Amino acid sequence: MNVLNFSTWVAKKEAYIEANSRPCQTCGVPGTWGGEMCEDCATAEKAAREERVRERELEQHRTDPAGLLIRAGVPRLLAETEFEEPSAWPSDPRRSNLILRDWEGDPALVFLGGPTGTGKSMQACYLLRRHLVGGGLGGFIRARRVPGAYFGDADSGRAGLLESVNLLVLDDLGRGHPGGGWGAVGELIASRYGDKLPTIISSNLSLPEINSFDPHLASRLRDGLIMVLGGKDRRGLRP
Repeated sequence: MNVLNFSTWVAKKEAYIEANSRPCQTCGVPGTWGGEMCEDCATAEKAAREERVRERELEQHRTDPAGLLIRAGVPRLLAETEFEEPSAWPSDPRRSNLILRDWEGDPALVFLGGPTGTGKSMQACYLLRRHLVGGGLGGFIRARRVPGAYFGDADSGRAGLLESVNLLVLDDLGRGHPGGGWGAVGELIASRYGDKLPTIISSNLSLPEINSFDPHLASRLRDGLIMVLGGKDRRGLRP
């Protein structure tokens, strides 16, 4: 392109811009925008719109207990159960008959024992839901998945959250647990115990059985609340 042709091209471009230029509806800067706003304002408007969507979703979760529980890691089947306050709350006779319903994180560890299907996970999730609806940060994890959080399978990266979340439900301790997994579970509980972070552990194992695998873990559990649920498996009786 020679100088004359270049000058002609520049003149035509300037004429086109002048003929088609319009001010941005947000900031007023003139230009040939593809829409009603300049690129900077359009980007800012998109970000603000996405933030409003996130805020609406968060507000929906605040008023949707099942959504809160699912986000905390509770399985959908359990999270979408129509929770009612349990008719019978367990108590720890060693602690002046403190009822689980009245527990507010002191002592930090709660051990819920008892046979399969007696409502251990339900009671733990009832308390977790109450905590989440009140604005607290909580989490739920099956005990057999804890090793992955530490050693890098599908739960990789969750270890820090599990160690720091305000209230953690550690469910089904002992069921189908891998032989090398007790160390990871013990490490997680020891970390939370040391930081006085409230933790509810459910298990169909007795403390003597846990002691046979990990005496240190059993000792820490004995320092918390020990509450045992009795009765038959009620799962088949639910409507």
